[in-house]
Amino acid sequence: MKKSNLHFSLFVAMMATTFTCWSQVTIELDDFPRQAGFLDTIIRANPANVFAPSEGADQTWDYSALGQAALLTNQWFDAAGDLDFPNALNYEEEDLSFQGFIIPGLSFEALDNDGWYEPGRYLSDVIYPISAITGGPNDSLRFVGGKVEYGERINTIQFPMNYGDEWEGNRTEIVNYELTVAAFGLNKTPGQRKRFGYEHRKVVGYGQLTIPDFDGSAGAPMEVLLLKVNRSNVDSIYLGGAPAPQALMAAFGLTQGSMAADSFYVFYRPAFGAPALNVNLPDNSGGLTAFYRPQSLSLFSAVKEPSLTAYQCFPNPIAGGETLTLQSETPVNAGHFRLMNLMGQVVFSTDIKPELSNQIQVKMPNQMMAGLCLYQVLDANGTLLGAGKLQVQ
Repeated sequence: MKKSNLHFSLFVAMMATTFTCWSQVTIELDDFPRQAGFLDTIIRANPANVFAPSEGADQTWDYSALGQAALLTNQWFDAAGDLDFPNALNYEEEDLSFQGFIIPGLSFEALDNDGWYEPGRYLSDVIYPISAITGGPNDSLRFVGGKVEYGERINTIQFPMNYGDEWEGNRTEIVNYELTVAAFGLNKTPGQRKRFGYEHRKVVGYGQLTIPDFDGSAGAPMEVLLLKVNRSNVDSIYLGGAPAPQALMAAFGLTQGSMAADSFYVFYRPAFGAPALNVNLPDNSGGLTAFYRPQSLSLFSAVKEPSLTAYQCFPNPIAGGETLTLQSETPVNAGHFRLMNLMGQVVFSTDIKPELSNQIQVKMPNQMMAGLCLYQVLDANGTLLGAGKLQVQ
């Protein structure tokens, strides 16, 4: 009798344990509904309430006390038909920094059966005077614009993704430049910064995550996977086909083979096409930081909103004085057209009215700076309806 009661007690204990555990979480491609065009909304948390998450199965992570330090928005654009990256899903405006010099550009993302990844970026062509560094009145540093395709691929996440999965990858990113320094006998001498990046990613936990809603109240717990990322970058600087001279490197504060490394955690939930929460571990610059997306609390989120209207634009490339035609599959109402360079400056804007039910024609100014631009179509109230890339020649 006592033996029977013991077996029964063990059975009850096992059942109780079973029902208090969270179920395993899997994220498939169909569970990652990232759209081509949408407005991403991110909140930077008050660092006072940020902590590193625990790892393991059946975890409960309560970040509901995170305070709001800043509200950030980021516009993603549809990359369908892009000539530089034909397989890309979308892109965002993202500057690249090189020793304090800013290179405006676009960063592309792609999504396929294997994972979510970045195929490359597009950089604007920009020239900086550097007489304050070198002393030469005509010395300059030009960053050569154009397509930068990564030599390899790193999956940000992979499909399917389960607890215990891990993978690694590397890629090489090249920034081309031309350097003019009279004291070194350099006149538009070509060079490169080669950045070798390595990442190790592992799904180190699953369970339930709680984050604040937009109003600061605790949202409903959601089932998530926890991913830990360790990454590093090594920079090599070349000039004229050989490693850059040490004296020149020192003038720019560069060190051959310099390395930077960091680690962070990312929470993903099924049916949401972006991280729900990022927690960055401390480095030399300070303590923990975190960014979260309250829209991840609802499946009807910004990431799942309908894409911006897709426009076919031609001719593209276009020359000054030519007429640009924008055509969509949906009716077009009167509004505004504006053209911006990659630094976000509006270089041309005009009111528009549809020539046909689904077509807009815009006469471009006679004098235009050559290069890649972003166009936007807005309604009469200034709401963004559609956007895309336009090459000016």
